Amino acid sequence: MGSLPVLLLMLGITIGIIFSNNDLETIGHTLASLHPGWVLAALGCWCLFILFDALSFWAYFRRHGHSISMAYACYVSLMGWFYSGITPGSSGGQPMQVFYLSKKKVPVGVSTSAVSIKFVLGQTATVVLVPFIWLMNRPFLSQQLAGVGWLVVIGWVVHLAGVLAVLLVTFCTPLVQRMAGFLVRMGVKLRLIRDEQAMLTCLEHCIDHYQTNVRLAGRSPAEIALQTLLAVLSLFFLQVIAVCIYHAFGLSGTSCWNLLAVAYMLYMGASYNPLPGASGAQEGGFLLFFRGIFPAGTISLAMLMWRFFTYYIQLILGAVALLWHTLRCRTKK
Repeated sequence: MGSLPVLLLMLGITIGIIFSNNDLETIGHTLASLHPGWVLAALGCWCLFILFDALSFWAYFRRHGHSISMAYACYVSLMGWFYSGITPGSSGGQPMQVFYLSKKKVPVGVSTSAVSIKFVLGQTATVVLVPFIWLMNRPFLSQQLAGVGWLVVIGWVVHLAGVLAVLLVTFCTPLVQRMAGFLVRMGVKLRLIRDEQAMLTCLEHCIDHYQTNVRLAGRSPAEIALQTLLAVLSLFFLQVIAVCIYHAFGLSGTSCWNLLAVAYMLYMGASYNPLPGASGAQEGGFLLFFRGIFPAGTISLAMLMWRFFTYYIQLILGAVALLWHTLRCRTKK
């Protein structure tokens, strides 16, 4: 609940920026003139973003003998983005995905390996793609991002560090065991854990299961290629939303490739913000990165629409899906 004030504050600031630059009549006229086809395209891109993210879960567990339905894979994916959006540093998404997968009898070691592989391959692909996209659009991006390019560099370093950290935990068994032992001892001192040895045995089993599954996946080039492709496609459709919003306003003059390049740079430069949903950095980043591309009278409204399709929609639909799933489970009981 501590994240709610932050989200409401950022939403209030965003709406305040819109009304400070436009009157109510202008906002109404702008919204009425939006191209509905492009707005629906933005919604479709968000759906494909979730679909490809869910496909990675479905394919991974199907191959490792723990099949889940595609519908439940979509639910797990949506819950991951929902909890990531309401917790600092997006820290709650992956643990909650492991929790919901355990409800389908997927062992913790297997589900954790799936989440880790998705993260590492997705982050690695992004770390490789962003410099390539920058080089392919260097003249345009150098001019468009003049003065803010350092944000992209910091984001790239943070993303690379995240990949290296997960790889270290995956392949450095003594380090993981020491970390597990430290956490268990802290839990005993805080009286959160009663049986220290039983908890250590359980954790060692989960760690061994996790590392075994990750290494098995690492020996399958086809699985690595598939998971990487799905991660790339999921992120791609998330970035295409900015292109759809640009055309929804009836704007022209900037190519789709250039718009996509700016969207990727914004993702890299703002997603490491520790606030829930990278609040503040995403909104401010959009205004900085897309300045001049969107006219001064529409950029704040475009930012709100973009934020809705890349963030608020997953909070709204995630809350609805969570309520529906909870009520359904209670009805079954």
